[in-house]
Amino acid sequence: MAHPLSDHPTVSARSGARQRAPTPGLPALVGGLLVLLVALIHAWLVHVVGQGLAQMEADAAVPPRVQVRYVREMVVAPPLPVAEPPRPLVAAKPAPPAGAPLPRRLSDVVAQQSQQDSTVAPEAQTPPPAVEPSASAPANTPAAPTQPPAAVAAASSAVDSPTAQASAPEVNLTEQALDTVWPQTTRVTYAAQGYYNGEFYGDATVEWVRQGDRYQMFMDVSLGLGIYQRIATSRGRVSQQGAQPERFDETIKRLFSKPRQFKVSFGEDQIEFSQGNKVARPAGVQDTTSQFVQLTYLFATQPELAEPGQRIEFPLAFHRNLRAYAYQVQGRQVLQTALGPLDTVHVIPRRVEPKDNDLVAQIWFAPALKYLPARIRFNQGEDIYIELNIRKAPELAQ
Repeated sequence: MAHPLSDHPTVSARSGARQRAPTPGLPALVGGLLVLLVALIHAWLVHVVGQGLAQMEADAAVPPRVQVRYVREMVVAPPLPVAEPPRPLVAAKPAPPAGAPLPRRLSDVVAQQSQQDSTVAPEAQTPPPAVEPSASAPANTPAAPTQPPAAVAAASSAVDSPTAQASAPEVNLTEQALDTVWPQTTRVTYAAQGYYNGEFYGDATVEWVRQGDRYQMFMDVSLGLGIYQRIATSRGRVSQQGAQPERFDETIKRLFSKPRQFKVSFGEDQIEFSQGNKVARPAGVQDTTSQFVQLTYLFATQPELAEPGQRIEFPLAFHRNLRAYAYQVQGRQVLQTALGPLDTVHVIPRRVEPKDNDLVAQIWFAPALKYLPARIRFNQGEDIYIELNIRKAPELAQ
C-alpha cells in the first residue's frame, strides 16, 4: 500500500526522503563558479571600456587624418633615361666619412655635379648628333620636357634669383620644384609576416599625402588578426632640403594590453619627446617614419647615393631620445615580388650609437617604383622581426 507522502506507490517515504536529499557542497560549488564567471565578465568589460576610453583620448590628441581617394595605379617601369650624351664610366665616389654633412640644398648638389663634370676630358664630352626635324611636325612644336634633375636645377636657380622672384610668384616656383622631386600622394600595400614567440602574418600600408609643401605620412601595421597593431604618423613640411617633420605620433596596441602612445614634437630650435625631455634640434633630423620618404627623395634626386658602399647619415628621433644614425648601400638585389622581378637598392642600417632594443630597418628601394620601398624588414635583437613585402602596384591619388 502506498504511503500518502510517497510519490510512487512502490517507494516508501523513507527511501523517497533519501533520494530527494541534496548532495553535500554542491550549492556552494555552483555559487562559486557563478561568482567567478561574473567577476571575469566584469573584468573583461572594465578592460574593454578602459581601452575604448584610452583610444578616445589618444584619437583626440592626434591631429585629424587627411582622407584621400586613390584613382589609379603606378605604372611599373624603369626610370626615364637621362637626356645627355654617354660618358665614360667613372669609379663611384667613396662613401663620405662618418659624420660628414650631406648637401643641404639641391642647388648645392647641382653645383657640385657641374664642378665634377668640368673635370671630364674634353673628348669625353662629345656633343650629341644633330636631329633633323620631322617633316610632319609643325615648326612651332614645343621641345621635349627636361628630365627631373635639370628641372630641379632650373627651379632652384629661379627661386634663388631675386629677379626671378620679382617676375613670378615664389609659391608657384616652389611648387614646381617640389612636384618634380617629391612623390605625389601615394599608398603602398604590403603583406606582413614576422616572428615574436611564434610566426604571425598580417597586412600593412604606407601612405604618403602631400598638399603643396605640407605632408602627412602614415604607417599602419596589423598582425595576427589584431593581436598586434602599430599606427605611426609623421607630419611636417617638405622642401628642397628634404623632409622636415614637425610632429610624430605612434600608437602600439597588443591584445589584452593598454595601448601605448608616443609623441615627438619638432620645434624650430628643439625637440620634445614623450617623457618631456628636450634636446636641441639638429639639421636634417628625421623621425622613424619620415626617414623612409627622406631616403626615397635622396635616391631620386642624387642617384650617385645608390652606388654600393655609399653611406647616408642623419639624426634620428626615437620615442625617448635622439641618436646619430646611418644607412649604407649594400648593393643591388633583384626581388621576386607580387609585381614580378624588381631590381632594388638594398640599404642596411649602421647604427652610430647602437642600442639592443632599437627597432632597426633594412630597406629595399625600387628604382622602377620611383625609389619607393618594395620591402622593409624591421629587426629588434636577433629573434624578433617584421617584414613587409609589396603586395600590388602603388596607388596614386591623381
